[in-house]
Amino acid sequence: MTEQTAADSTRVQVGRPTVVPPGLPTVPGYEVLRELGRGGMGVVYEARQAKLDRVVALKLTLGDDPLNKARFLAEGQVIAAVKHPHVVEVYDFGESNAGPYIAMEYLPGGTLADRIKAGPAFTPREAAGLVARVAGGVGAAHDAGVVHRDLKPGNVLLAADGTPKVTDFGLAKRAASDLTQTRDAAGTPAYMAPEQAKAMKFVGPPADVWSLGVMLYELLTGRRPFAAETELALLLTIQHDAPPTLRAVAKGIPATLDTVCLKCLEKEPGRRYAAAGELADDLRRWAAGQPVLAPRSTPLALLVLWATRNRTLAGVTAALAVVLVAGVVGVLWFAIEARDAAARAGDALRERDAAILRQKQTAVRFVRFVKDHPQLSGMRTSEVAAIFVQEFPDVTAEDVAAAFGPGSGTLAMAKTTTPADAPAAASSLPGLFGD
Repeated sequence: MTEQTAADSTRVQVGRPTVVPPGLPTVPGYEVLRELGRGGMGVVYEARQAKLDRVVALKLTLGDDPLNKARFLAEGQVIAAVKHPHVVEVYDFGESNAGPYIAMEYLPGGTLADRIKAGPAFTPREAAGLVARVAGGVGAAHDAGVVHRDLKPGNVLLAADGTPKVTDFGLAKRAASDLTQTRDAAGTPAYMAPEQAKAMKFVGPPADVWSLGVMLYELLTGRRPFAAETELALLLTIQHDAPPTLRAVAKGIPATLDTVCLKCLEKEPGRRYAAAGELADDLRRWAAGQPVLAPRSTPLALLVLWATRNRTLAGVTAALAVVLVAGVVGVLWFAIEARDAAARAGDALRERDAAILRQKQTAVRFVRFVKDHPQLSGMRTSEVAAIFVQEFPDVTAEDVAAAFGPGSGTLAMAKTTTPADAPAAASSLPGLFGD
């Protein structure tokens, strides 16, 4: 019988032979050989089915509780309705003087819990492949309208070749029925989804997806994502705390498997895979090297996850971030203002230099124009300027006003300067080019 812990529910653990009780029940059509395991609701025996001469696992109820008997018979009906290579097959179920019974296929490989405890550790590919097959079986149950509600390694049996098969549908419910009592937190605490930990009456396939995610986490890292000293503390941790990322717990975990597993462990059921079949498909995609449907964690999502785990530190960090951002914004504003002021000053200097250059060019051209036309020497400056502007239409009125301003001496300079000396003479005109 597999290990029973305080955190586990009292479901039947079908595994390797352990105790042979002194008295064995009598069930018509079966030769009961030995006890394989027992839990709070029933006992499982190794037996031989006489008609077909085959070894079976024969499960019988314990006690006379009518509710337990109803659950027991419902389990037989549920398992019989789910046909899948990774769900334990039911051969027969009915009632006898020893009580209700279910005859199932006998799997000598023990439970997945036994395998985890015995080692060796699973590789990522082995873990993903095993959970994909288990999820496929659970997905078949979901397709049939059945939610298991107590998935855990102890409820996964292994065939002789290691093939996993889901068993123990004692807490399973169909879409239209539920034999658990109201507000009864059914399941095994360590593998319960948050909605089960809250003792919600109705849970759907995402609760099984959560349990499969816990199993995948355990196979990949060697530990469960949530732990606490008491069952109540564990239930509260499951409801409120975020699990550590797999890569933070164990080395060598592929990032995509980390993403897939954490999608199963989302607190909100709607953020998980809708059913186990979707999880199985994504794990098979990963194994085939194809893109998975689970989105990779964005930097924002990782930040939210970190803040969820470190609320106090996140609050202090957020306050410091606000102060820092405000300081940075202030510095940037002053820097932008200084840059704009410098740009405006530079533009003004460039405009001044351009104006001075135009004035010099106008003066040089004017001096040469007067020297080339001696007949203008007796005319007034305004008259000479009018002729000059007509001769050179590209000269602006502002340039002429600057060159011919009062006291500029431009005309007098033109009368005493040779054409070759015009640039030098123009640069020496008072009031125009001096600083």
